[in-house]
Amino acid sequence: MLESICKTLGGWEFFHLLHPVIACLPMGLLMGGFLFFLTSLMIKSASLGQTAYHCLMLAWISLVPTGITGLLDWSYFYKSSIGGPILGKMILLPLLFFLIGFVTWLMRRSIARPHRLVTGYLLCLNIALSLAYYGAQFLRHL
Repeated sequence: MLESICKTLGGWEFFHLLHPVIACLPMGLLMGGFLFFLTSLMIKSASLGQTAYHCLMLAWISLVPTGITGLLDWSYFYKSSIGGPILGKMILLPLLFFLIGFVTWLMRRSIARPHRLVTGYLLCLNIALSLAYYGAQFLRHL
């Protein structure tokens, strides 16, 4: 199946890895959601808070195809070679998925104070940046 996907994309002159293309989506949504949330706190805008919630929810949903394409690229292009950076990514991705889901749940229920939500957002951003770092380290060591 993966072979046919790669051949189809190759027919369109796309010979790159799929994961880096899709990985920008949850990262951008997470960062945008954080900025919308901070802005909503500063100017006390409920609509910006709702936008932050939507960005976080979309980031949470987009982690699934990002993780799947990462596994597919890793198994197809790198023959499932195990190394330190890939193990870090395999540990951090489920952690980020759980943490974004938890922060989203807290925002939906409105049971957390804003400073706790900021802490949750910062933890999510830290894990997301660590995933990006481990991805760069993985590519550098090949």
